[in-house]
Amino acid sequence: MKQLKVRTAEMVYDTENVRTFDLRKDGGFLQFVPIGYGSEYQFLKLDSESIKKERRQQAMEMKASGKSNVDIAKELGVSEGAVRKWLKS
Repeated sequence: MKQLKVRTAEMVYDTENVRTFDLRKDGGFLQFVPIGYGSEYQFLKLDSESIKKERRQQAMEMKASGKSNVDIAKELGVSEGAVRKWLKS
């Protein structure tokens, strides 16, 4: 959880102090259970350039083997639009 806008109160949660929660089901109801604090950057998915190139290459190989863009996207964990963009370039 991160505060995005604070007008009259003190800023408590920012990029270096993000509240983390675990999502649990208890008695048929979903709940957010606080588990601690962390930095926003711990939770962002940041891929290096070499990883991006490798994934693009995998997408091209899968397409050459006859897989659909949707199947490629599911397998690589990205959107179908990302796959389309990779295959265009």
